[in-house]
Amino acid sequence: MMFSGVIPWDGLPVWMYHAQEPPPSHKYDPTLAGITWVDLVFPFFLFSLGAAIPLALKKRIKHGTPMWQLVLGAFGRGLSLVAFAIYDQHVRPYSLASNPTTVTWQLALLGFAIAIPIWAALPREWPQWTKVLIRGVGVAAAVGFLAKATYADGSGFSKDRNDIILLVLSWMATFGTLVWLATRTSITARLAVIAGILAWRIGATVEGSEAALWFWVDPFPWLGRPEFLHYLLIVLPGTIVGELLIGPKPDAQEMEPQPWHIWRHYALLAVAIAAIPISLVTLHGRYSLLWLIPIYTALLIVFQPTTDDDRQVAQITRFSVFWITIGTLLEPFEGGIKKDPLTLSYCFLAAGLAGLLLAGILAVSRRWKWVPFATVGQNPMFAYLAITNLVAPLWTLMVVPAMANATTGTLADVAVAVGKTLALAGFTALAVRLHLSLRS
Repeated sequence: MMFSGVIPWDGLPVWMYHAQEPPPSHKYDPTLAGITWVDLVFPFFLFSLGAAIPLALKKRIKHGTPMWQLVLGAFGRGLSLVAFAIYDQHVRPYSLASNPTTVTWQLALLGFAIAIPIWAALPREWPQWTKVLIRGVGVAAAVGFLAKATYADGSGFSKDRNDIILLVLSWMATFGTLVWLATRTSITARLAVIAGILAWRIGATVEGSEAALWFWVDPFPWLGRPEFLHYLLIVLPGTIVGELLIGPKPDAQEMEPQPWHIWRHYALLAVAIAAIPISLVTLHGRYSLLWLIPIYTALLIVFQPTTDDDRQVAQITRFSVFWITIGTLLEPFEGGIKKDPLTLSYCFLAAGLAGLLLAGILAVSRRWKWVPFATVGQNPMFAYLAITNLVAPLWTLMVVPAMANATTGTLADVAVAVGKTLALAGFTALAVRLHLSLRS
């Protein structure tokens, strides 16, 4: 996510930018069909959010947490993310000033520090009054910051100044959780919900009551709008994968359990990785059905699993290929696959690609007994805020002066983007090791 946002503005191939905002002008053109790898970043994040819902909540249900607490928790988490969306947008350096100065970067760092006592996951063993005091100090500092700050357009605080990505995540965290709670005992019921959202979304393409409700702007637009629900078509497939990861596992077959030969694990990962560029190229050329041929090789790789781990990988692979097929068949609808305006083919295809990549990574990482960059994924809110309010300020204040006489150019700028991305990964991983995680 960070790398796609800090690469050079120009000088790179078209596929290094959003498909509907091609270089050199980056002018938005909704008629352009196709997607790039940059367009897959956000849906992969949404898919991961969906997979995390059952992983987190099944433990709470097992420990006897009442359903009403889980429902209230879903709404509370959503409102916390709305607050985070508003706060994040108000403390970003380029929100504070069009041309940030040293003071601007310092204020951005202050904004990052203030967020810690508000959203940090505090130890359970701490007394409740201590937690309330820490949260209160953070909220008071945030109120003071937002009340005093002025922004690039000369205005002050506005609840309508928010991060749209985080606002969408707030809806997905809330309604994804509610749908999972309602359908947690039946994947069939969840598939019915997906079909219902799909039907509503198609009905909203023509004038009528469905469209009026879908595009309804409520009296509080800063809270979001119903059309965000189409992202559930990515999140809910993720919840199915999350359940497959934790069981109940399929019954063992009556044979000595022997895992797949390691070549099958690596072959699955290779197909999963190759599926991304193959899909991007073929869908850009509108050769949608042809690209399914190499994708179906994944089904041949995962035949006859015998161990529990391999069965999980096989199930995830089959579900993923199913979603990829649905997304591909929908590609001609709405003028081709697009991230913006969002098309149905984009939602299903992205969910399938994310699931297939996860299956490949699981197959290989279980052999390694190690998952690369796992600690980064365990602290997403910290990482998201750190992109603009930790890495960017520190890079500008500490690294850029030392590079003042360095040679610049497209390759050098790409190297800088890689450096910033690795710095973000390092800061986030370190925060996890120090038990400093932000939670909604």
